[in-house]
Amino acid sequence: MSHTKVIILLALFMAVGVIFIIAGLALASEKYLKMLGDHAKDGKVTGRVSLGFGLVTMLFGLAMYTMPIFINYLIIAYLVLLLILVSVAEIVMKISKRK
Repeated sequence: MSHTKVIILLALFMAVGVIFIIAGLALASEKYLKMLGDHAKDGKVTGRVSLGFGLVTMLFGLAMYTMPIFINYLIIAYLVLLLILVSVAEIVMKISKRK
């Protein structure tokens, strides 16, 4: 893959990571959690998951930039990790609703 495409991927992953982190901070803010009332636990979990997505996205962007030869494997690993994060978040949400 050409160096230009790798830099574009890095910029894209960094931008999306920052957006996820901003969304996570907004969802975990006290003001937003007060608006949710009884569903504040859901808001906390959603905020933490969004922060996790942002950090993972930025880390994989850096990994793709530093190791462009493994970019295909990194993209597959990224998608698998996101699937695992979503699954864990869904399980946590279901467990928290039972309590």
